[in-house]
Amino acid sequence: MLSDRDIRAALTSANPVPDAEWTVSDAEADALFASISRRRQEMVLTDQEPKRYDKRVVAQKRPRYRNAAVFVAAALVILIAVPAVALLRDWDTPPLDQEFPPGISELVVYDADDGVGDACAWRMDFDPNGVPVLAGGPCGILRLDGAKWSRVAEVERSGLMDLAVGPNGTVWLASVDAELQSVTGDSVTSHELVASAVEVTPDGTVWVSRYDPHQLPALVSFDGTTWVVHDVDPVEELIMGPDGTLWTLAFVPIDYDPASGTVTGVNPIVGRFVDGLYTTQPVPSGFEGDHATIAPDGALWMIRQTDRLVMREGVSDVESEIVRFDGKEWTALVVPFPEANDVAVHPDGTVWVSSSLYGLFSYDGVEWQRYGTGEGLPGEEVNFVEIGPDGSVYVGTRLGLARLMPDSD
Repeated sequence: MLSDRDIRAALTSANPVPDAEWTVSDAEADALFASISRRRQEMVLTDQEPKRYDKRVVAQKRPRYRNAAVFVAAALVILIAVPAVALLRDWDTPPLDQEFPPGISELVVYDADDGVGDACAWRMDFDPNGVPVLAGGPCGILRLDGAKWSRVAEVERSGLMDLAVGPNGTVWLASVDAELQSVTGDSVTSHELVASAVEVTPDGTVWVSRYDPHQLPALVSFDGTTWVVHDVDPVEELIMGPDGTLWTLAFVPIDYDPASGTVTGVNPIVGRFVDGLYTTQPVPSGFEGDHATIAPDGALWMIRQTDRLVMREGVSDVESEIVRFDGKEWTALVVPFPEANDVAVHPDGTVWVSSSLYGLFSYDGVEWQRYGTGEGLPGEEVNFVEIGPDGSVYVGTRLGLARLMPDSD
């Protein structure tokens, strides 16, 4: 099983610096991956329960640090060489091998007619008034204005990794292929560093995970005047808690060789800034997760891959879990579908998990429900799921954005 991020990484590894005449455009790249995903989905669906094989090594999991140069950027590099496309022909993705009850919440779709075209719903955050702000592809930065989305700034970020809105309304964009940018009104400012993640705490401090292809990532903060590099472990992901606490996912390399940029493995660490002090919490042995969120109750949720193999219609898949950490204990829940890529937790306790191929799923503690095109989603290749301050669930897909309200019953 390979996600779009893995495919992009493989293509980049095969031809990291393609000749300009062999390089496809961003639009052609999006079309390519849409075609690949459609081919991967063309499998027979069945109600058969998946077979699980515990403690069996299927293939080596993708190390988080192959080398410093592909730490984050390789997953989203958009310079894709035509000769490398042939590598994709025999790659398969497991089918959705069981039926799920359909979601029943009311759903509103925003598409090109509403200002959200293809590839525009890539990342989302909310301004101080709870209004959603969207960014991605050719649409620049969009802000929901009633029933329509209005363009805030003409900013195209093909390699967009993260978006955050500060308490003053400034929008921050992190991309691994361009400098960090801040947008205030219609004024765009570039900052002299590249970042893979960005968050803004309630006091206005901007936090980024600085990206450099020749170094391990560094945690950097900006108080409006000065950029400060913090002496903490390499940080890959930043997460803002409901109370304004900044959480981090740090992956400490084992036997790192600066000359070659290679490591033999990583030790993940969860970190937090509380009252200006940075504290860390070790992660259970063997754990490797990302795509994290903080629930309203303060618990940390992450997606991880296990070492268990699931067979779906003869196609192997490495099983995924969503993992909860309440500050003391770790608990896990198996995800019964392929390609889980984002998680969010609603104030009513419902857990929402998206798939990069099969839409959106909700779990109420008893059963999973699925939202696909049959339930109104504009597409089933989901980029993110976010919970709005008003309880709305926003689902960003390759073909548009959907907004739904969970049932209150």
